[in-house]
Amino acid sequence: MPHITPTPSGGDLPTGPPTGLPTALPTAPPARDLTGPEVEQELEALRHEITGLRAALLSRATIDQARGVLVGRYRISPEQAFNVLVRWSQHRNIKLRVIAEALVGMHDVSPQAPAVDPDLRQWLDGQLSRPDGTDRVDPTAPG
Repeated sequence: MPHITPTPSGGDLPTGPPTGLPTALPTAPPARDLTGPEVEQELEALRHEITGLRAALLSRATIDQARGVLVGRYRISPEQAFNVLVRWSQHRNIKLRVIAEALVGMHDVSPQAPAVDPDLRQWLDGQLSRPDGTDRVDPTAPG
């Protein structure tokens, strides 16, 4: 039983080590051999995965910006804007990311704005010049 020390307020505080806690920490797994072709393959696979995840994060941000352009221009929901982007992508057989980058690039007035393919720019200008932006593409149609 732990020793009890009286306190000035009249209460007792336990002294000594706390009870009910584990006395030993868990041990680490045994060390692996960090050399050899298996490790190199695993490192390469992890590098490839990280590159893909970074690209996906950047693409997601660009797609969200393109959705915002369409939401602001046509006062449609973000889901409808995404559907428009998907349909445009399918219509032109171009990756959605490329359509989004072009749309965002067309509205970027900074000197560092990326160049937009002239044919894609012309096609997007035609789509954007429609009064509701959906004459050719129904934003509510399933992808």
